[in-house]
Amino acid sequence: MKGKLFLSLAALMLFLPAVTGTHHLSFATNRSQVDITRNGCGTEKLCLDEPNGCDPTLNSSMCLFMSSDLIVLTSTNDSILTFELRGYSEGYIAMGLTMNASQPRAMIFACAQNSSNNGSFFFRTAMRTGVNDPPMPTERNTTEIRGVVNGNIIRCEFNVPDLNFTNINYTVLLGVGNVTEGSLDRFDVRLTRGPLNLTDPTRGSSNPTSPPPTTAPAPAPTTTPTPPLTITRDGCGTRKLCVETPGNCDPAGSGMCLFTSVVVSSPMPPNGVNLMIELRGDSQGYIALGLTSTASPETAMVFVCAQNSSNNGSFFFGTFQRNNTNPSAPLAAVDRTVSNTRGEVTGNVIRCVFTVPNVNSTARRRNADTTFAVLLGSGSISGGTIGTFNVALNRSLNLANPALGSSNPTTPAPTTTPTPALIIARTGCGTNKLCVETPGNCNPAGNSMCLFTSFIVNNSMPPNGVNLLIELRGDSEGYIALGLTSTASPETAMVFVCAQNSSNNGSFFFGTFQRNNTNPSAALAAVDRPVSNTRGEVTGNVIRCVFTVPNVNSTARRRNADTTFTVLLGSGSVNGSTLGTFNVALNRTLNLADPTQGSNDTQTTPAPSNVTTQVPPTTCGAESSYPHALLLLSVLVLSIMLRN
Repeated sequence: MKGKLFLSLAALMLFLPAVTGTHHLSFATNRSQVDITRNGCGTEKLCLDEPNGCDPTLNSSMCLFMSSDLIVLTSTNDSILTFELRGYSEGYIAMGLTMNASQPRAMIFACAQNSSNNGSFFFRTAMRTGVNDPPMPTERNTTEIRGVVNGNIIRCEFNVPDLNFTNINYTVLLGVGNVTEGSLDRFDVRLTRGPLNLTDPTRGSSNPTSPPPTTAPAPAPTTTPTPPLTITRDGCGTRKLCVETPGNCDPAGSGMCLFTSVVVSSPMPPNGVNLMIELRGDSQGYIALGLTSTASPETAMVFVCAQNSSNNGSFFFGTFQRNNTNPSAPLAAVDRTVSNTRGEVTGNVIRCVFTVPNVNSTARRRNADTTFAVLLGSGSISGGTIGTFNVALNRSLNLANPALGSSNPTTPAPTTTPTPALIIARTGCGTNKLCVETPGNCNPAGNSMCLFTSFIVNNSMPPNGVNLLIELRGDSEGYIALGLTSTASPETAMVFVCAQNSSNNGSFFFGTFQRNNTNPSAALAAVDRPVSNTRGEVTGNVIRCVFTVPNVNSTARRRNADTTFTVLLGSGSVNGSTLGTFNVALNRTLNLADPTQGSNDTQTTPAPSNVTTQVPPTTCGAESSYPHALLLLSVLVLSIMLRN
C-alpha cells in the first residue's frame, strides 16, 4: 500500500513542480469515480450553489456547486466531513473556509485541471491571505481525493479529517481561478454563505426534485431583510454614465427598458480602474452588457444577469466572451474577476449590480484606457445553455465621462417650456421632404386611418453616406414600421419599429430590426443600427415617431442611386416583448433625396366627388385616361380594404 501511495504521489509531482510536498494528500483507489448530484440536499447533506437550485449533473457552465456531509469511518468509528465540489473553469474551482468573514484569510481546497497535460485533474490546498493575492500552497491533511475533468467542467470529492465542526461555524466561499504554470492565481469568489454549521443540511439549499422534509422549518432569522434592488436614473450624466434603449426610458418603472450605468473609480496604474455597474432589462432568459476594448476588438467581455426558469426564475450571474467576428456563435464561458454581485428577478424584469476590478482598454495609461464599445442586449436560456447574444445597442464611449451618456430626465425640471406634442403633418411634402402614405392622400395630422412616412436627406458625407430625418405615423395596437431595402442587399430590409407597450399603459418604445425579404413571414430579427434623436408618443392606437438614421448608403459607390431604396410601410402585433410578422401595406422604390417622387402637401384636401381629379403629367409624356382611372380605382379598393 505504501508503494502504491508513493507511486501515486510521485506521478502527481511530475506535473506539479511548484508543490514542495504532497504527503498531506491521499487519493482514493478509484480516483476518477465522481458522481455529484443534488440527492440528499437539505436532508442528508448541506448544499450551496450558484445559481440557486442548479443541477450539477448537467454539462452546463452555469453551475457552481458544493456539498458537505458528516460520515462515520467504519474502521475507526471517527466522524469526518466529506465534500463534493463541481464547477466550470479553465483553471480551478475551489471552496474556501474561514471562521472570520471580515478577514481575507481562508483555507482553500482547489480542484483543478492541468492544461499542459491534456486537462488532467489535480488537487491543491492553499491559504488565501489577501483578497487580490494568489493563494499560497499550504499543507492541510486531505484524504480520499477523487477528481475528473470533462471539457472545462471539474468535479471532485474529498475528506477533511481533523476539522473542528462540533462548536465552530464556518463561512463558505465558492469560486474559481486561473492556473499559471501549476500555481493557483487569484481566487475569484462567486458565492459567500455563513457562518454555517457544516453538518446541518437545512442551512443550505434543498433538492427541488425531492419532497419537502416533514420537520418544521427553521425559525426565520432576526436580521433585517435585504431591501429590494433599486436601479434609477439618479446621477445619469453627472456622476455615472448611462446608456439605454429606448432612449430615456425609466429603469425604475415597469415599461420596456434595457439600461446600464457605469461609475469609474479607484484608478490603479498599471492595473486599470474599477467599474461599478448597474444593469436592468426585460427578458425571459438573460440580459447582458458587453465591453469591447481597444486592445481586443475581435472579442467582447460579456456580463450576464439571468433568471433560472427551472427554479422559479431565481437570479444567477455569469461572465462570458463573445466572438465579435461571428456574433451568432454561442457565448463562451470564461473566468473574469467580479465582486459585490447582487441581483433579483421580478416577473421578467432582471436587475443586477456588480463591480469589475482592474479594467484597462489598452496596454498604455491614457484616456483611451476607459474607452470601450458598449453592447447592450439579451438572449434566451435553454436548460443551462446561454443562447445567442442579441445586441440591441452598440456605442463607443469613454466610461469615465458621464456626459457622453444620457442625462437624468427625472431631475428637477428646468424653467424651459415643456416638450410640445409630437405633430406629423404633410407640410413640405413634395418640396422639402419626400412623403409616402396609404391610403393615398391621407392626413397624418388627423384622426382617420393613415399610415404615413416622410424623409429629409441632409449632411451628405462621402464615403459614409447621408443622414435620413424620418417621420412615421400609423394606427396599430402593436407596432408600425418602416423598412428600407438597399440596392446592395435586396434580400434583406432594415426595419425601424415604433411601437406601444400594451403591458405598460401603451408606453412608446423603439427598435431596429432586419427582415428576410426571401421569407417575409419570418419573425423580425433584432440588429444593431445607430439611430439618434429618437422621439415618439402613443395616443390611443395612433403611434407617432421621429428619428435620424446616420450614414445611409444604398450601394458601395457614390452616385445618385445611393439614396434609392425600396420603401416598405406596414404594421404588426406585439406580444410581451415579441414582435409579430411585419405586414407590409405599401412597397415602392424611390430616390429618398427627391421629394417630387412622393406625394405633395396640396393633396391633403380631397377633391369633390363631382370633379375629376387632374393627374400631374409624367416624365413619360401624355398617356390615355384609362391607366389613371385604373389607378384611382386601385386606391379606392385599397382604402376600402384598410377600413375593413
